[in-house]
Amino acid sequence: MSRDNWLLAAPHRSVVTDLLMRPKSGGRLAVLGAGNCNDLDLPRLLGAFENIHLIDLDGESLAWGVSQQGVAGDARLSLHGGGDLSGIADALAAWSPATPPTDRELDEFIARVAASPLPDLPSSCAVVASVCLLTQMLEPIIDGLTPQHPR
Repeated sequence: MSRDNWLLAAPHRSVVTDLLMRPKSGGRLAVLGAGNCNDLDLPRLLGAFENIHLIDLDGESLAWGVSQQGVAGDARLSLHGGGDLSGIADALAAWSPATPPTDRELDEFIARVAASPLPDLPSSCAVVASVCLLTQMLEPIIDGLTPQHPR
């Protein structure tokens, strides 16, 4: 569980936070896949951005992460938990090498992703970053399709 990796993540957190602050600071920051916020130094980021939007499927992890960093309740921080940005998280959870998806199922999944609603965020953000979302979406696809899958 990544909650136990706060100290181990310190060098990574510093690099990610520096990269997020490299563009012109100010405005809004949106972080996709924020999870437990181990990748983010929230107090530093709150000093650089007017508003921060943290988005993750697991709203409980978001709440835990901001609480651990002592910024829970900060009015500049908005948590967006529980929304499936891919539209297929339920399907990905069922994929495995033993039960790979059929071509028809893959086509349906692609259509679901394309039709998935976007999160309800402000109309513009100065910086948008994915800290874990893409990895979390790709791992089940790679694991479930295996090199032997025809697609």
